[in-house]
Amino acid sequence: MEPLLIVGMYKSGTSWLLASLSAHPQCIGFREVDLIKVVGTYIPLFYFIKRFRLHDPATRVQTLFGKTAWCHLPKTFYPDLLKASGRPDQTVLDLPPGLVIDRIRDHFTANGHWELNDQQYLTPRSFLFFEPERLERLYHTLVHTETVTGFLETVFELVEEEMAARGLTDLRYYLFKGADQISFIDVFKDEDKPIKKILIVRDGRDAAISAVKFQKLMRQRQSAWTTATDEMDYHYHLVGWTRHVARARKRLEDESYYMLRYEDLNLNFHETFAHLLGWLGLDTSPEIIEAIHNRTSFEAVTGRKRGEEKAAVVRKGAVREWAEVLSEKEKKKAWKIAGKQLRALGYPEK
Repeated sequence: MEPLLIVGMYKSGTSWLLASLSAHPQCIGFREVDLIKVVGTYIPLFYFIKRFRLHDPATRVQTLFGKTAWCHLPKTFYPDLLKASGRPDQTVLDLPPGLVIDRIRDHFTANGHWELNDQQYLTPRSFLFFEPERLERLYHTLVHTETVTGFLETVFELVEEEMAARGLTDLRYYLFKGADQISFIDVFKDEDKPIKKILIVRDGRDAAISAVKFQKLMRQRQSAWTTATDEMDYHYHLVGWTRHVARARKRLEDESYYMLRYEDLNLNFHETFAHLLGWLGLDTSPEIIEAIHNRTSFEAVTGRKRGEEKAAVVRKGAVREWAEVLSEKEKKKAWKIAGKQLRALGYPEK
């Protein structure tokens, strides 16, 4: 049993890929949680030189246990918890870890969290998959960690303990993903024991369109991981895509990375997915791949035809949407910004 990370691009099919691999009988996945961004972030020093800086312990705790799909809480959860505990002017670190974990579980129970009644391990799992004792150890490590690698090692250790306790030792991989973890790809450059990583990319012109619409939706829903001012335009996202691809391409010679394109998975799921499973050493039986496709396709998840748009997290599932949405002037500007990297990944100008 070993970890597997999906470090794909933002709005490029990382959730779809996570669901598809989680549905394989030799894998188990966990709902979105960027284990690196939870611990810290890069800060600019000079031009393109950056340094990784740890977040303060309270921020780490409230990010992992609150601002992730793995453990999603309302923005008022911690202020309300501190007030109810008679400590409105203090921080979450002033509360016993066991109390925090218990209250989060109480919150999920009171709100009828789906995982309380779902015992099928085909679906990416959440906070509730873990026993409270292991969650307390995770909490303690998060508060006191001094390195990203140290935190990751503890996470993987706790996952394997939980899997063993549940009798799931015959599985091959456990998966984590962060939608834009590629921006932290340099964190992995000095690994002692390389972790397998899947890089899924998408035409940056489409990814930027989806990013703008997704952020608008999250602001409307007042999601815990967005703010009222968290608004970036199309070209901002496209520039970010270009920089991330340039950085990622330098890593592709590393045997621990596997790259695939969203468009290939979209237009030829069976063959593209079978090739990925072969790289992972997993069962590539046509029957398994067909069952996974039937469970995780756009049509199965949304009840809509691919390309039919709705204001939802899974919005449209479109390929080459940019060709319809962008004006000719915008298309030329997009190519000027991202053409070099688009061409390198096999995407045409027109």
